[in-house]
Amino acid sequence: MDLSRLRRGEQFVLIGSAALLILSFLSFWSKYEVLGGNVRGTAWNSLPGYAKLALFLALVALVLVLLRAAGKDLELPASYGQIYLVCGALATLLLLIAAIAGPEGSGISGLGIEVSRGPLLLISPILAALIAYGGFLTHQEGETTTTPRGPAAAPPAPPA
Repeated sequence: MDLSRLRRGEQFVLIGSAALLILSFLSFWSKYEVLGGNVRGTAWNSLPGYAKLALFLALVALVLVLLRAAGKDLELPASYGQIYLVCGALATLLLLIAAIAGPEGSGISGLGIEVSRGPLLLISPILAALIAYGGFLTHQEGETTTTPRGPAAAPPAPPA
């Protein structure tokens, strides 16, 4: 795997998606105060399903950029830049919604239980936006679809 193969935009995608996925396993996404004690949750055990979908989109972007670093080009229906851009934009939107809505159970404030947002929930849309920005840069760098489809057209016959 040669990371020097990656264009500048793909480097942003790599940094944003890898950071988002690594941080998703840290327990600073939510905070549960139960009877005076604090419990913190990871993204996987405290966020709603649509936020987990955002993490899956980051995983898709990370796998694609790592395949590019390994020198593997896939035949895709769109350019890599467009795919990174869509994954990053959707992940940003979903994580913004999650940051506004809060973690699962954040509306509960009875029986001595209080659920609040952790710091990673609030900065996660920035990391997802970094993926989208990387996709935008990759697309602006003049990328076309990965491989041409079908045989090349034959040149026109010379005039007789």
